Amino acid sequence: MHQLNYDNEWTPMFLSMLEKKPTIGENAHSHCSYFPKYVVYDVLKIIGKSINEIAIDPKWGFQLVKHNRIVYFQ
Repeated sequence: MHQLNYDNEWTPMFLSMLEKKPTIGENAHSHCSYFPKYVVYDVLKIIGKSINEIAIDPKWGFQLVKHNRIVYFQ
């Protein structure tokens, strides 16, 4: 899934929790280079799947944690 920015360019979906409010799009993508543990991406590869079905990407700065049969981003 992609998000359309104001210049009509496609930006991959990134969600950053670096700041007090969640940031998405290009700003979140820029956080990924320096603060990868605070940025979640590839969400569509994760949502709706059990932890056993998810192909963990070693490039992810975040981790997936299972608690009470629910997968969380950490």
